[in-house]
Amino acid sequence: MNPPTTDTTRAGERSAAGGTLRIRHWVLGDIPAIRHITLAAWRDAYSSFIPEEDLQDYFGSHFSRAVLESVMASPDVDGSVAEDSGGAVGWMRVRWDPSVRRCSMTSLYVLPSHQGRGAGARLLEMAERCAQEHGVDELWVGVMKQNAAALAWYRRRGFVVSDDGPFTMGKTTVMLCLCVKQLAEKGAEDGR
Repeated sequence: MNPPTTDTTRAGERSAAGGTLRIRHWVLGDIPAIRHITLAAWRDAYSSFIPEEDLQDYFGSHFSRAVLESVMASPDVDGSVAEDSGGAVGWMRVRWDPSVRRCSMTSLYVLPSHQGRGAGARLLEMAERCAQEHGVDELWVGVMKQNAAALAWYRRRGFVVSDDGPFTMGKTTVMLCLCVKQLAEKGAEDGR
């Protein structure tokens, strides 16, 4: 699905901080915020085990405006942005691989100053919906083993580690845990 040029609200609710948290489909105009959120979240979570030079190298090659525009134009990628009254505070993207019928959440980042307020959980819900819309009952995500806080967060939300392997960011190689969550069938959670 290509991103629209104007935003369309998908869901909204009150955030833990008392403001309105809105989850909507991403648009091309979100690229500067997506880049800012990503780099801020990386620095907060990865700086103890990945040097800044490697973060910048990977960021420059995988999160440039041109790369993000291409990703957003892909029919096999969907994304959402979380925003409050101050603007975008988080985002996620899901990639559908029809050749293996798998949905993977390839990004979920929230500004460090807004973590713990519900944005990540709401973005994860959108990713789960995307997977279910593709007719699959699993959602996959890769989490750096050294990012213990994120790994614990995903485990609390039903993800289990299925496998692990090396992942290279710049010149630094870390272990990446491949995690999977079994999703409830549509209607199963409300007794239908």
